Amino acid sequence: LGEDRHGVAALAGGRPVLKAWLEPDPEAAARLAGCAVLAFAGIGRPEKFFATLETLGARVVERAPFADHHPYRPAEVAA
Repeated sequence: LGEDRHGVAALAGGRPVLKAWLEPDPEAAARLAGCAVLAFAGIGRPEKFFATLETLGARVVERAPFADHHPYRPAEVAA
């Protein structure tokens, strides 16, 4: 979700910039509606992931952002 707010197009020096987005599987997304979830993400902008969950109707009761490409340890996943 969201437009480029980090100047990626300007860095391309006038060259075409490819844009893409991910869309959740509709059936999986429907199962999240109304569910309370603990959301964790090890991506560059985890707040976008959390916002996507809320847009799908999930109730994000706790957020656990990790650093980009975080190597999850078994204890972190279990927690």
